[in-house]
Amino acid sequence: MRSLQPLLFTFLVHLSTPTTVTWMRNAVFNLPQNFVGGKLPCSKQTVLFPEELQEPIRLVGNVSVSEIILPNDGELYLDDVIIALGVDAEEQCEDDRQVEFKDVSYSSWEDPDVWYSEKFNEATPDAERVPCHEDIVLFPKNTQIDIELPKDTQYINMMIIGDTEVLDVDSLRANFSFDFILNDYWETGLAFVNTKCSSKAGCPCQINTPEIKCYKKNCPEPKCLYPIQPTGHCCKICGGSITFETTPSFNMVAFKETVDKIVGSYNRDQFVYHVSKLPQTWESFIDSTEREARNKFNDISGKVHVIVVEKGEYTGVSTEVINELYHSMSRMESKKLFLSGNPINMVGFGWKVFISALLIVMGIMGVIYVYYYRLPDHWIRNFSLNMSIPGRPVLSRFQRRTDSVLSLARRDSEVSRISTGGFRNPMYDSKRGRVVVTESVEEEE
Repeated sequence: MRSLQPLLFTFLVHLSTPTTVTWMRNAVFNLPQNFVGGKLPCSKQTVLFPEELQEPIRLVGNVSVSEIILPNDGELYLDDVIIALGVDAEEQCEDDRQVEFKDVSYSSWEDPDVWYSEKFNEATPDAERVPCHEDIVLFPKNTQIDIELPKDTQYINMMIIGDTEVLDVDSLRANFSFDFILNDYWETGLAFVNTKCSSKAGCPCQINTPEIKCYKKNCPEPKCLYPIQPTGHCCKICGGSITFETTPSFNMVAFKETVDKIVGSYNRDQFVYHVSKLPQTWESFIDSTEREARNKFNDISGKVHVIVVEKGEYTGVSTEVINELYHSMSRMESKKLFLSGNPINMVGFGWKVFISALLIVMGIMGVIYVYYYRLPDHWIRNFSLNMSIPGRPVLSRFQRRTDSVLSLARRDSEVSRISTGGFRNPMYDSKRGRVVVTESVEEEE
């Protein structure tokens, strides 16, 4: 019995460890909607900041631009960032125009690109890029922005505004100097419930799926044939996904270990994956009690969603990973597999190889045919003379005689003794045993 205690403890920690989701809307340089035109600048473009910044702007990751025109008044935070100034020859950049950075002061709770968490990756659906019921929501200090609160109730663990902890709706209302905007029901749309997932089948991110603002997304063009759009994603992507119904015996922790093992059998650094429990109900705005909410989150029914994508350029290997996982799930019911097609740069590659090989073969056969059967006699003679130059190899196709006059006659006739040229049928010897030639002599009158 003692041996089971560490395993049980690990299981509960795995399911119940809260994560921090940070509001980044007013602080991030690397968001497409922060620029006029809705696209991130490239290495040929110049970034122009407003003359005055109302908020401190944070630069993270890799930034590659031609030039940055800084504001007269404002703050920029460099958070583990690499800034490359100048044109990158390998980058596909459309033009070298100037791009303006917008100092936006309004956003929505349900905008997926305003949140940051270490648990997010390229496979995470937009519907789960907002705070989940176990998350701690963090708003940095000196955040000055109008935030539209969600319409359908979203459950969170707690909220931290600057240095202040917010544990209930009343405390949230007391912090409305932060410029929260009530939803259509004149409510906050948030519920603070300390719900820890205790179901071995896993829990959904939220009971009520948030109304994600997909119209704000700048979806890149998928680099594959027949891209897929998994549940919760605003954009079509290249990769693979599986959805299936859970059973009373389903174990989310064991299933995630299986997924991780299969992904690791290929190249772990090449892929990212996301496993989650989908909401079972689609409710309107309802303020549930803590007990009701906890029961709903720990409901064993519902579907599980798996998404596997590649980190860099799409090669199609991610579909092989998800396909292997699909065939390993022999006991799961109502499985649905979604796979994107081949990379666009590989579309028709097989046909191109086949047609090229066919043209090469046809060309070789055509040369052989022309050379042996259709090449004029004077071309051959001239070619033979040209090849007879000293120091060059001599090509000889026929055993030619001194004359080009050919005659057909009986060997004992007068014509054969007179003629200075001759013709020898190369097929005669092979057929003489099978062909009987009959001669007829006309009598002289």
